[in-house]
Amino acid sequence: MSTSVSRFLDPPPSTLISWRIKGFAGVINTILTKIIGTKNERELKAIRPTIQRINELEPSILPLTEAELRAKTEEFRRRLKGGDGDGGGGESLDQLLPEAFAVVREAGRRVLGISTSSSSAAWPCTEARSRR
Repeated sequence: MSTSVSRFLDPPPSTLISWRIKGFAGVINTILTKIIGTKNERELKAIRPTIQRINELEPSILPLTEAELRAKTEEFRRRLKGGDGDGGGGESLDQLLPEAFAVVREAGRRVLGISTSSSSAAWPCTEARSRR
C-alpha cells in the first residue's frame, strides 16, 4: 500500500483525537443551530416586525398625490431633527425607516412601474441595523 493511502487507513492517534474533537464541535454546532437558529434566521426574525409595519403603511401611502409624496422628504428631515427647530430630540432613523421605505416603494411603483415585494424591504432594514 502506498504511504498516501495508508495514512488515511491507519491515521496516527493524534489525528484520531483531532477528528473526534472536530466531530464533537460539529455536533454542538448543529444542536445550537437547531435551538437558536442560524445568523440569517435570527436577522430575519429581528427585521420581520419592521417589514410588517412597512406593509401596513402601504394603504395610507397609496392615496397621496405626487406633491404629497415629495413633501414627505422634508417632513422626514424635520421629524429627524426634532420638529421644533432646536435641532434635537427628533425621531431616530429606526422609527422613520418603515414610513420612509413605504414612501420610496410607492414612488418607485408610480415613476418606474416597479412593484417591490416584502422581501425587498429586508435590505434597507438590514442595512440600517448594520450601521448602528
